[in-house]
Amino acid sequence: MRGNDRASLVVFGEDAVVDQPLVNRTGLDRPKAEVGGRGTNIFQAIQLALATLPPGQANRIVMLSDGQENGGQAVAGAQAAKDSGADIFYVPAPLTFDQEVVAESLVLPQEVKYGEPFQARVEAWSLKDTQGRLSLFRNGEFLGSQVVRMQAGKNVFSYRQSLDASGIHVYQAALEVDGDTIEDNNRAVGTVVVRGRPQVLLAEKDRSHAQSLVSALRSQNIEVTVVDPAAVPKDLAGLQKYDGVILSNVSSLKLSRAQMTMIRDYVRDQGGGLIMVGGEESFGLGGYYRTPIEEALPVTMEVKQKVEIPSLAVVLSIDRSGSMAMSTGDEKVTKLDLAKEASHLVVDLLDDRNEVGVMSWDTEFIWDVAMRSARDKGAIHHAIATIKAGGGTDGYPALKESYAVLFERPALLKHVIFLSDGQMTRGDFAGLLRRMAKDKITVSTVAIGKDADLQLMVDIAKWGRGRFYYTEDSQTIPRIFTLETQLASKASLVEQPFKPQLTAAAHEAMQDIDWKAVPPLGGYVATTLKQTAELVLMSHQEDPVLATWRYGLGRAAAFTSDAKAKWGVLWLRWRDFNKFWAQLTRWTLRSGSRSDTTAVVSRRDNTGEIIVDAVDSKGEFINFLDSQVGIVAPDRERSVIDLEQVGPGRYRGRFAAEQEGVYLVGIGQRSCATSASTKRGFGNWPS
Repeated sequence: MRGNDRASLVVFGEDAVVDQPLVNRTGLDRPKAEVGGRGTNIFQAIQLALATLPPGQANRIVMLSDGQENGGQAVAGAQAAKDSGADIFYVPAPLTFDQEVVAESLVLPQEVKYGEPFQARVEAWSLKDTQGRLSLFRNGEFLGSQVVRMQAGKNVFSYRQSLDASGIHVYQAALEVDGDTIEDNNRAVGTVVVRGRPQVLLAEKDRSHAQSLVSALRSQNIEVTVVDPAAVPKDLAGLQKYDGVILSNVSSLKLSRAQMTMIRDYVRDQGGGLIMVGGEESFGLGGYYRTPIEEALPVTMEVKQKVEIPSLAVVLSIDRSGSMAMSTGDEKVTKLDLAKEASHLVVDLLDDRNEVGVMSWDTEFIWDVAMRSARDKGAIHHAIATIKAGGGTDGYPALKESYAVLFERPALLKHVIFLSDGQMTRGDFAGLLRRMAKDKITVSTVAIGKDADLQLMVDIAKWGRGRFYYTEDSQTIPRIFTLETQLASKASLVEQPFKPQLTAAAHEAMQDIDWKAVPPLGGYVATTLKQTAELVLMSHQEDPVLATWRYGLGRAAAFTSDAKAKWGVLWLRWRDFNKFWAQLTRWTLRSGSRSDTTAVVSRRDNTGEIIVDAVDSKGEFINFLDSQVGIVAPDRERSVIDLEQVGPGRYRGRFAAEQEGVYLVGIGQRSCATSASTKRGFGNWPS
């Protein structure tokens, strides 16, 4: 370059950056900028180079590249350079390696029918003729591998597949070639959706109790998989195969925090359906207060104040010995931290007519919160937060003090929740608890871990006419405290025969049912309707029996009575029992059958595009929908975008898709009269 020449340096790969600005120079330094190495976007490089060049000059672009673009349109970039008067000089880049193969894409149909054969097509590129091994996986399961011959350039390998399970299926192809330079680009991912009969996951601890509900759904062509609560998937991939989840009388203590979080996200982000069915271990009695599941349901676990509910005085008696300061699975959280969190929740759960006291103890007891009305929540929360760990473990004086204080309180119900994780100094627990029971003061115990004095804690609960809880997962402590408080208050459990009142006759799930012939129910769990939820069935005490709502992209329902031969025994013989449960379940399901909404997801230049076509049952376009898309990226990052209507019944949106892996896309649409939900996934592969 001559002394008055100006030059700049643009470095590019999957994106482009200015490494050295346009200045007078006689040469260029070694590039320092870093760009994404999984792609080659010549168009973006030309655009950025043109942006650095001044107009009206003798502008030139010298491009050093292997020319293997897989993003953008180089021809369009060249045309833009020509239009601006800039010449392009191309210098082929010398290859610095002997061999390279790339799994460019795994091409699958967007959607297939149940059992329908289709081709999984792997598109791969090789620098030269070679031999390698190509392996195929489905939903993480190895399907097989074969030795393949690859020619220099593009190669296509096809595999015949068929699927007999509905939902989203994730395929992955992996190439292994000796001497390959970059292994990170040897994988390709794709997804296919199988439409079949709706698939529902039903969790119930006693499978015999689920039979009536299972039979009702299967009679209406809904496939049901019954599992123990512990077998509920802990990740979105495991839930994807189901259109809805039913939790039938499942205690939160049978689910991990991860399971509850995934169910919530499955409804909110993927348009899945959720129904909670009542029983003695559901809703508030199951410890769901302020859990991820409660977030997704149309009801809260709080019980509105009623005259007929007796007042409660409760003492939270907490072991603060040194072992309680030990960390849990989350290293930043101790067992004492969780006991304090549980105490906060109990205080929030109690209404103004109730009284609460909080006592912590090691070798001595301290009234951290003296017995007082639960209305003074601010001061109580502040006092709980100051509890600190101490020394040994002597619970007898603490329990004796709890008895003395509760004996003087005017409440109709008096209860102690007694928590410990260690061996206790002995005392006359049996005699003390007999006196407490005689004075109608009950005691429940919570033992944490194998080091707890298990037999004594069992005996205390038995002598105290309360309940015993054992957990090795300290994260369950808050749930134990809230469900125990609701059991002790007797506010949540309503066991009286009543005939539910239909309050939303126009609800889609309630059509063609003879409500005049509906038999009575024998009980339910009291809850409170959320502000934006719809009350469909109401009890004689004006509590929700059935409530529904939309949550994110999905739908959820709460049926607070049961579906077995206890509260619902007469319903089992009701002519419309099967229809009721099938229609309610179908209303919640994430299913293309709920509407004629179709969606196509594609990716180009690190950008995902979704096109949604909405057509009603008469084949007419549905316009002016409020459309949103929930996206879960491969790194689990969640985002939501709005769709824009771009034509009759057609909606479009774009989102960043720069990561390698599978993106889960859930679509929700609503108007004053219609709503729809569907889901797609697509693979994003390395370049």
